[in-house]
Amino acid sequence: MDRRERRRRERERKKIEEKLMKETLQPRPERKESPTRMRRVLQSFQKTVSGTKVLWSLVAAVLTVAASYALFHPHLSVEPGLLLNPVDPFSTAFTIKNESSIFAAHDIKSICWTQGINTSHNIRVWGPGPFENTQFTIPVLEPMASSTIGCPAVMGGLGSYTGAVLDAQIEVRISYRQTGWLYLQSERYPFRSIRDSQGGVHWIHITPSEERSMTPPPSSPK
Repeated sequence: MDRRERRRRERERKKIEEKLMKETLQPRPERKESPTRMRRVLQSFQKTVSGTKVLWSLVAAVLTVAASYALFHPHLSVEPGLLLNPVDPFSTAFTIKNESSIFAAHDIKSICWTQGINTSHNIRVWGPGPFENTQFTIPVLEPMASSTIGCPAVMGGLGSYTGAVLDAQIEVRISYRQTGWLYLQSERYPFRSIRDSQGGVHWIHITPSEERSMTPPPSSPK
């Protein structure tokens, strides 16, 4: 190999080395790979977690509203209490209680509507509509405090000369205002009579849908 040939090969070798050096130093374009299965699963899981967070946020908001309504909404309960005359349910003292633990109830008015009475002496009383005149008033009832109201009888002598009460139905209606509540509140509590084994007559709660129409007494023949 002569000198010229060696020089030629030397030049070619240098060119190849320079070319390789340039290719090594030049940044390679990033390859855009398609999402792997694991990545797709991760993305789906993230979407599920995000949707679950939104759902739980809505549930928490609904529960908060419901709890606030239960806390601030006024409510007075009416329960039958002491029975002074076992055969006369109208001698019952009803307990009225402010169920709110925060707010007082004001200007409480109570009306008792006697819808009907049937006695063992065939005496029947029929009340076609509720009374309009207030029968009991309570100026203020503090939170969780209670008081007493009654249901005046529309006739006297129940359990004696008028006969034992076989069937009776009443409805206690109350109206009042609660501190912090904008509107006048009204509630109704229907009751029906029952007799125990000793002949005593007591009131039990019924729902408005369970109230039955008390028919008027038959007119006496002329």
